[in-house]
Amino acid sequence: MSLCQSIATEKRSIRRLERRWKRTGLVIDGQILRDGVQELRDAIDAAKVSSLNTQIAENTNRVSLYKIVDTFLLKKPTLKLPSYDSVLEFAEIFSQFFTKDISEIRHQLDSQSHHLSPRPEIRPRVSFMVFKEVTTEQIVALMRYCPAKSSARDPIPTGLMRKLADVLAAPIARLTIECLLLGSPSFHNDNCVP
Repeated sequence: MSLCQSIATEKRSIRRLERRWKRTGLVIDGQILRDGVQELRDAIDAAKVSSLNTQIAENTNRVSLYKIVDTFLLKKPTLKLPSYDSVLEFAEIFSQFFTKDISEIRHQLDSQSHHLSPRPEIRPRVSFMVFKEVTTEQIVALMRYCPAKSSARDPIPTGLMRKLADVLAAPIARLTIECLLLGSPSFHNDNCVP
């Protein structure tokens, strides 16, 4: 049995012990579970050590050895978003931040320019809370220029959709507007049905 299969078997055993401990609530079952978890951790650590030793033994090139060691020792920096309560408010904060930065950069560039006539300061207002309403004509134009490919998620043949574009455009436009107003881009939301 390979190391990966034995770890998978050990994980199933741990899940079984956890279900047993939750069912009985006995202290001894909890202790058996903790011991099993520690054995699983030891097995995973042994598998990692074995894998690293194998990779080191197979690669004799100095550069490849450094790369292997770096993957195990160096933690790659990950980007973390700040905490937020509402996705829409968070998107609005980002929008305002970048809009403000762009207008400040423009202002600095304008102040550094040597033009005699000063340009008025342009402060674009970008908001993720307000959307321009979709028109039926826009939907018809999009449907007529769809690629001929069809998708498993969309069982309607493209040719049929193009023929019925005038009939389908109005409900699709209403559905799109409703979903944008509700703040849900998903068309699988029951509240979006026109």
